[in-house]
Formats: sequence, structure tokens, C-alpha cells
Amino acid sequence: MQIQINTDRHIEGHEAMVAQVRGVVKSALSRHEDLITRVEVHLSDENSNKKGGNDDIRCMMEAQRDYFGAHTYERIDAKGTFHTEWGTE
Repeated sequence: MQIQINTDRHIEGHEAMVAQVRGVVKSALSRHEDLITRVEVHLSDENSNKKGGNDDIRCMMEAQRDYFGAHTYERIDAKGTFHTEWGTE
């Protein structure tokens, strides 16, 4: 599983921080490691102009699976959560 760490211009992506984030992600997703090929972690400072400490750091993650199988998703034209077995229809 490839783990890519992205930061905005207000967060210094030094090696120790990148190693820590990679370790946390790898540990948290270890039981799904055979299904996930890539994870992108996006770290941004939401309050960069005020420099209020670490409480304003945003983390967004994207995970890519190794195949296109069943997914749960939401639609913009209907309420609720949907699940489709792609390839069986």
C-alpha cells in the first residue's frame, strides 16, 4: 500500500511528521492492506493566518482500492445510502 502525504504551504512536511502519519495510516488500515493500493493524506492549516496551534489542522484521506467492486455511495438525486454490486448487473 502506497501512502502519499500532502501538506499545504503552512505545514512543514518534515521527515519525522511524514513517518508518523504513514505509521498511523498503515496501522489503522492494516486489516484492509490487501484491498488498498494507495492512500493520499492531505493536511492543511485551516486557521493559518491566526496561528492558533494544532487545533486547526485538517486531515482528509483518500483511499484507492485495487479493483472496482461493490461500493456504498450517496446520490445527489435521492436521499439515503446505496450499495451496488458492479459487474453483476
